[in-house]
Amino acid sequence: MPSEAIASVSDLPRRLRRRQAAAYLNVTVGYLEKAAVAGDGPPYLRLSPKLVLYERSDLDAWLASKRVRSTAEAKAREAA
Repeated sequence: MPSEAIASVSDLPRRLRRRQAAAYLNVTVGYLEKAAVAGDGPPYLRLSPKLVLYERSDLDAWLASKRVRSTAEAKAREAA
């Protein structure tokens, strides 16, 4: 799990580094890296090979797109 705790969302900058984004989403940095390779993660800005930023609004939209109402819906999405 993420090592960086978030005190308050209002304290976060609009653009987050990958470690901050992982903490915000409650996932690991490795998960975000793998999701980026697979094209299944949230959109990001790649300013250099070592500097990746995520817009908080993109993270929120990506999370909303993952919402399901049942396990059947989740399985149908995975099969598609």
